Amino acid sequence: MKEIVINRMFSGKYLRENIGHEVINLFQADNGKFYIYLNDVGVIGKEHFENGKCTIDSMLLAHTLEGTNTVEIIGLATGLHPVYNPELEEKEQESFQRKYAEDNAISYGGVSIYGVNSIFRGSEQQTVNITFEADVVKKVADGKRIYIRMADKTNQACKELETYETDIVVNLSEVKLGQGLKSYIAEGDADYSILAGIINDSSLWGDVMPLATPAAAPSELSYMDICQRSYDELAYSNAMAYFAKKYPEIAFKLLDQLTGVKDSYHRDFVVRREENHIDLLFFNSGHLVIVENKIKSELNGVEKNDNGAIVKTQLDDYYDAAKEIKEKYKINCPKPYFFVFAPDYSSLKHYSLAHPNPFTKHLRIGEHFDLVFYSEIYTFLLPYLKKTPYSKDILFVQFIKSLERHTHSYDDGLWETTVRKFFERIDTCAAAKKVKTIL
Repeated sequence: MKEIVINRMFSGKYLRENIGHEVINLFQADNGKFYIYLNDVGVIGKEHFENGKCTIDSMLLAHTLEGTNTVEIIGLATGLHPVYNPELEEKEQESFQRKYAEDNAISYGGVSIYGVNSIFRGSEQQTVNITFEADVVKKVADGKRIYIRMADKTNQACKELETYETDIVVNLSEVKLGQGLKSYIAEGDADYSILAGIINDSSLWGDVMPLATPAAAPSELSYMDICQRSYDELAYSNAMAYFAKKYPEIAFKLLDQLTGVKDSYHRDFVVRREENHIDLLFFNSGHLVIVENKIKSELNGVEKNDNGAIVKTQLDDYYDAAKEIKEKYKINCPKPYFFVFAPDYSSLKHYSLAHPNPFTKHLRIGEHFDLVFYSEIYTFLLPYLKKTPYSKDILFVQFIKSLERHTHSYDDGLWETTVRKFFERIDTCAAAKKVKTIL
């Protein structure tokens, strides 16, 4: 009986401090072979062996989408040969794994996975580091996205996905959760033929996983990453206000684009933070723009009627505050403009009151606020990386680059962080080896 396993990777608090062992799944070892780690501790149950042979012959490498029962497939491993032996005791298993790694000279970027000066050492060391050797591991083809929605414990559908024509979305009909970070689908299961169809569709699979060379490393960290403020709404709101004041001509053009009102913000331009608890306030004598900036948080102050329908949120308070602000600063405008800035992966795009605004084409939240994704702001700002004097302003360049992680449909934070730690560890070990050689 054959089985397909969905290996759910890059999930959990462990990765915030440690290098997840599944990172090797994304790279070809220096010896040209492919090795796979099966979450969450690298082991395979005895029930997945028949007559000493493993029944798992294909693995879908998946990225868990935070807060959903959905995974995005990022790779496919086929021709799986178990390195893990379920018959061995823990100490025997560790010795077997170490010898296997040494006999096959398994390393990434010139650094071994075992030993004192290795990728996985110290507190990160565990009994199993390799579960399978694979014949080949491929990435999803460029331009393709593959999502698998798993039924929850009541077999209910998951949250809707924002998908495009090139995306593949598969709904599994049976409960596949509650099995740790791996889901087994056996030949004969209702969903096996669906997944097998995806695996056998060559148009969905692209290049093999790359070697762990500098070319495959993540882009340089932004200052938001370094300061661990990549998800800090306050930090981003402060930065937006700062650069709007420093480069008002850019702010004018962005507001023109968002509101559809051309060349109307140049005179007496004012930027405020936290006035009447509003994140960002832009105004002059004739126009008023109110922005609520969200990254991870939901809308506050939600009130529902007896039927469970939302009748009020914090955004309604800002609509009332706009009247006070207009009067206070004697702003003579027919109507204020209201926006919520949020990452593309924000759950606000599923908000129950969201509907298209026919004038701006943005999603509208409630009666007054238009939802503006960070990707729109990032795309607008990107050309300024090549223009002076902006291109010479290191802080401004870093701010634009920091927005990029929030332009994806789903938050890849733990995935990117794990890969970054992996390459940092390779660099650290290589440097230590160089020093030892000199001494």
